[in-house]
Amino acid sequence: MSSEAFIRLCEVLEKKYGLQESLNIKVDESVAIFLVLCGQNDTQHDIGLRFGHAQETIGRKFHHVLGAMVKLAVDYLRPRTASEFEAISNSLQGDKRYWPYFNGSIGALDGSTHDSRVLDTAMRDDPLLPRPPGEKYYLVDSGYANRRGYLAPYRKERKEDVDFEEATMENSGVHMHQSENDSDDENDVRGNEETSTAVYMKIVRDQIATQLWSDKRLGSRRV
Repeated sequence: MSSEAFIRLCEVLEKKYGLQESLNIKVDESVAIFLVLCGQNDTQHDIGLRFGHAQETIGRKFHHVLGAMVKLAVDYLRPRTASEFEAISNSLQGDKRYWPYFNGSIGALDGSTHDSRVLDTAMRDDPLLPRPPGEKYYLVDSGYANRRGYLAPYRKERKEDVDFEEATMENSGVHMHQSENDSDDENDVRGNEETSTAVYMKIVRDQIATQLWSDKRLGSRRV
């Protein structure tokens, strides 16, 4: 984030969404604490040492900014209109690597297998979630399931080093717990890919792959 954008964000949060400074912490410092906590893998203890405040203060200021950010999100984050969904990105249309193969794409999502659960919950419980209309779809990474409106790549077969995995788990109980969670999330993704909507997107993916391979072979022959 540029310094100009940061200053503008602080001004908007203070003047429009009620974020206030306290006796010892200005608005810009509160926002900086919030952004560092969101953007880096640091604990409240780490942030407290960096900014010179107690953990309780760090946590309290984080939630103050979070409340203001939620109000901002209501005004600025809105579902896309039908015309916006139908619009074609200039960068996509001008890139011969992807055009016209991904002409149904309206955006890209990347993340992790944990994000697939978040998406499942949002699709089920949030009526305002912008869902792709008609033949449009988001390009997503392998952390998401391949389903109607969300086109995931082919999943490569993962070959594990058993000895390496066992040694790592013996030395780290946290890693073992994380591996179990990742395995559960992986199963969730694979389960979601067995639905009828996933089968539809698999057909779309196969058609794109076939067209790419055909054009590549034709281009090689011309050379």
